[in-house]
Amino acid sequence: MKVNILNISLIEYAIYSVTSASIVTTPNRIMKRQYTFSEVPLDYSNPTGNEAVVPLIKLAASTNSSTGPYAGMILTNPGGPGNSGVDSVLTYGGLLQSLIGANYDIVAFDPRGIGRSIPLANCSATSTTKRRSAEVSGPDFGPSFLNSTLTSALALGQECEATIGGVDGVGTLMTTAINARDMISIADAFARTVDDTISFNASLVNYWGFSYGSLLGQTFASMFPDRVGRFVLDGVVGTDTWLSALGTNSLNYTDQAFASFFDSCHLAGPQNCSYYTGNTRDDIYNRFEKTFNFFDATQAEAQNLTSAPLIETALENLKTLFDESAYYPIAFYPILSDILVSLEAATANFSAEAFQNIELQLQERLSTVQNVPTSVSGLAEWYPAVACSDADGSARNMSLADIEQYVDTLRDQSIIEGEIWSELRIQCSMWPISSQDRFSGPFGGTTKTPMLFVSNTVDPATPIGNGQKSVKNFAGARLLTIDGVGHTSLGPLNSCAFQHIATYFQTGVLPSSDMFCSIEAGAFGVTLTSNSSIGWKTNTSSASTPTTSTSASSKRELATSLGCFTTVATIVATLLL
Repeated sequence: MKVNILNISLIEYAIYSVTSASIVTTPNRIMKRQYTFSEVPLDYSNPTGNEAVVPLIKLAASTNSSTGPYAGMILTNPGGPGNSGVDSVLTYGGLLQSLIGANYDIVAFDPRGIGRSIPLANCSATSTTKRRSAEVSGPDFGPSFLNSTLTSALALGQECEATIGGVDGVGTLMTTAINARDMISIADAFARTVDDTISFNASLVNYWGFSYGSLLGQTFASMFPDRVGRFVLDGVVGTDTWLSALGTNSLNYTDQAFASFFDSCHLAGPQNCSYYTGNTRDDIYNRFEKTFNFFDATQAEAQNLTSAPLIETALENLKTLFDESAYYPIAFYPILSDILVSLEAATANFSAEAFQNIELQLQERLSTVQNVPTSVSGLAEWYPAVACSDADGSARNMSLADIEQYVDTLRDQSIIEGEIWSELRIQCSMWPISSQDRFSGPFGGTTKTPMLFVSNTVDPATPIGNGQKSVKNFAGARLLTIDGVGHTSLGPLNSCAFQHIATYFQTGVLPSSDMFCSIEAGAFGVTLTSNSSIGWKTNTSSASTPTTSTSASSKRELATSLGCFTTVATIVATLLL
């Protein structure tokens, strides 16, 4: 297969095209130039069939980097699934390059069917439906939640089957395995100059995958172990729960992560945390609980209040903010603090206008956030088109009773994200599209280059147990543990961890076995201590770090034993009533 790529400098936009050998013309403000790849099949099992377009972006290495000589490219994936790689480099590509060294090109792509890719997975060209992801949405907490979720899932599945299903329909060609094959094509294309001479030995692919990107990395490494270069899998997704499409262990520490807001605010004091009150972190929580309980959507619906729809909408947006804050506390806790102050004042005379003003305040503050993977809008079909196509199909056999029990299980795990998470997975019970090109394992093996896994002690979406389990599947791999709160290494922004990641990318040298980076300053510039931290200060071996939390009671016991904000249990026990 012949593929070409032209030289790209600075931050530019390229198109991985198979429609012709000429430049693809697609107006876009972020483009400085446009480039073409050629002869890449839509379906790798049919190389002479229809073709596809995969957008690329590159942040070029510096020509005079003090880090060292030019080292090639690092592919990156921001997670999701459903997030745009192009947007990720535009948002925080500079941060990644500054962390690992300017002698690397940072390259990302929009996965099949997503973002700017062609064909695009769009079940309705006129639809305004946005993707409801674990990062950006929240459930309607009224009694009608489950019924409305199932109804919406069925409608979306039927619509997508009619528009993106069938032979050569993009809905059948969005699996993680296909995106892993695209990574091979991108690397091979990168190795060629315009005149088809090899310009760089790209037989080994370097990669930094975040969240779902770690699942893509594990898939690639299992399918193409001899092509694995320096791989960092950051915020590890468990392969077993991914294939079941249930994610039943993903939220083990979500509420503990969010509870760190009250610890951090207390330590920061009134000078730095606008929501500070009283003398203890419990006082701050009690203030929060009073405001949060105002948005009792279940009670509002049961009483048939005229304000019920507004309360449900407000609750959904609150969950959005809580969720994102737990992912990236350093960036979002100061914003959360100010929003909670405004929200408390608004509850005295809550109205649509008051709610809109808070929304405007939030959007204004979010627009100032830099170098953080923030929420992005997308089509509702992007997540299930990947996740449900990857899955083993067992979700399709769930009865209504099974689904109800599943939702209850996730509610017990997290009041912040439980129903949101269930909403995503329920979609797979109604998703009719399947793919012949899916990788179901076995995951693991001996890779050409040993890989580096990265996990946080308190990650709200990818618990540390995933990293501890996955690292054992790949010969010579190591796990780097960060004592901190947040999702992936971009959550706690731990300098010790970034030093080890940079050393690995620059030299190939892995950290020592069971490497543990101690907690550092986090949100509001404070460092959580052993008396208030939800991290593990005494256990430096990943093997001794708690990895499961199977019930609400065990979560409460674990939170208390770790010195966590003790009334986090109230969030779970009270607000689910």
